[in-house]
Amino acid sequence: MSTFIRPRRKACLRSLVLITALLFSGSAASAELAARLSRNPVSIDESFQLILESDGQTDSDPDFSVLEQDFQILSQSRSQNIQMINAKVTRSTSWRLKLLARRTGRLTIPAIPLGDDSSKPLSILVQNAAPPQPGLSGDDIFLKVEAEPAQAFQGEQILLNIQLYRAVSTDNATLTQPETDDPDILIKKLGEDDQYETHIGGRRYLAVERRYALFTRKTGTLNLQPLLFQGEVIDPGSRRGTPFGRFGSPGQFRRIQSNPISIEIKPAPTLAAGNSWLPSSNLQLVEQWSRDSRQFTIGEPVTRTLTLFADGLTSAQLPDIKIELPAALKQYPDQPLLRDRESREGITGIRQVKVAIVPNRSGHFTLPAINLNWWNLVENRMETAVIPEQQIEVTPAAGDQQRPVAAAPPATSASPRPAQQVSASNYPPAAWPVALTLFFALGWLGTSIAWWYRAKKVHRVVSVNTPNRNKPEKADLRALRAACLGNEPEAAGRALLAWGGYYWPDAPPLTLGGIAEKTANAGLKKEIALLERSLYAETSSPWQGAELWKHLDKEPKADAGKPQTEEPVVPLHPV
Repeated sequence: MSTFIRPRRKACLRSLVLITALLFSGSAASAELAARLSRNPVSIDESFQLILESDGQTDSDPDFSVLEQDFQILSQSRSQNIQMINAKVTRSTSWRLKLLARRTGRLTIPAIPLGDDSSKPLSILVQNAAPPQPGLSGDDIFLKVEAEPAQAFQGEQILLNIQLYRAVSTDNATLTQPETDDPDILIKKLGEDDQYETHIGGRRYLAVERRYALFTRKTGTLNLQPLLFQGEVIDPGSRRGTPFGRFGSPGQFRRIQSNPISIEIKPAPTLAAGNSWLPSSNLQLVEQWSRDSRQFTIGEPVTRTLTLFADGLTSAQLPDIKIELPAALKQYPDQPLLRDRESREGITGIRQVKVAIVPNRSGHFTLPAINLNWWNLVENRMETAVIPEQQIEVTPAAGDQQRPVAAAPPATSASPRPAQQVSASNYPPAAWPVALTLFFALGWLGTSIAWWYRAKKVHRVVSVNTPNRNKPEKADLRALRAACLGNEPEAAGRALLAWGGYYWPDAPPLTLGGIAEKTANAGLKKEIALLERSLYAETSSPWQGAELWKHLDKEPKADAGKPQTEEPVVPLHPV
């Protein structure tokens, strides 16, 4: 026995080693090294940061020696980040290098190798040093605040750039936030502070740059109050080189104030009257479909995703996208997803909405064009983002196709067969027509007897207008799913009552509460109660139907073999 187990253990060990090697080689091959700059352009006497990021975990560092020809490496640091999203662990490694250019001009930061991968080359413009600024070159600490643009439309993004220059060391330093005379203004900080070294008037300064995005709806003059920096200047003679910090007398307390800024805010142009006011430097409206083909099927939902991107606007400023569809196409929009993407250049607002489209009739239909007017700040004119109209074709579902007609009984005088459809080659030998006639006659007689016997046992006759509830139709189940996932309570209520008729054909529930009484699923009972509250009571939050569909999907399949013996009446709470 032992001689048999030992080779198998060795084989399993070799397989485990091979799988582990493949996993590690796959992750290493998929790692990417991205590079970006903290500032561009820069001055010859200003430092800047080169940030490298890898989407994998590595024990080695990139080869930074390729930078030494054109740049001086002042410092470098490394950090690792681990995130867990939806039980999926992602790891990343980043490197930050503080660089100083050795010469002016447009320089190239070469590709930096890391194992088998390397970053893409970057271009940076290195300018000559700025001349000394009057009144600033001799100060130990000073503030520089600039707003762009100096004139803006109401609702347009205003970028506020704040630079704090220090030629001395400080402690317990603070800088106030921007404040204006508009109580309703929106002020958002853009990213983290950027730190670099520069020289002004032959003196070395440590600069801290902080940027904000401002949005105001007022018109006239927007006044920004002066920013206030205050802190304690450390006297180099009071430092002690001990691990317990600095001792001695406190340093000199300093308070520095910037100049106030006034910005002219113009009203929206008359050309924008009657439209959503969207001042942006770049606006795009794009769509995506859950399938490439524009051929739909009755009852099957197709998801259409519309995404609006706008540079210089927040997602809260973006309007709802109105969509008009033909009556044969029911749409169930999801809650819009709002997101703001921030960078040094400002904010890009993103509004995304997913719409489930469920056709209820076959044919050829036209999806109308979607137009959205916006103001182009670069061209200073009104423009329109357009998704052109589209043609779609809706075909019947597979279960809804017209079934082939069975062979009819022999033609009689009441239903003569057209002569042009008769072909002598289609007839069997002469003896067969008599046999077939007798066969169909006996089958018809037996069916008639069975119908008569069954009718004697049924107390109430089902109306001919009542749909057959013995087995759910695929289209009805698709409509129920689309109504639940589309968060449409009225449509879900109607479809749920139809489902109850399919599920309990002997005594179909007449109300939503009747379905809750019949089911033993506690979760389904709770979701039906929430649906009723949404339909018949005042609620502040919109109804969400995903949980209702999840509990319905867990229900056992209905018994489709029992006939219905009662005629349904109008529900007590029609939906």
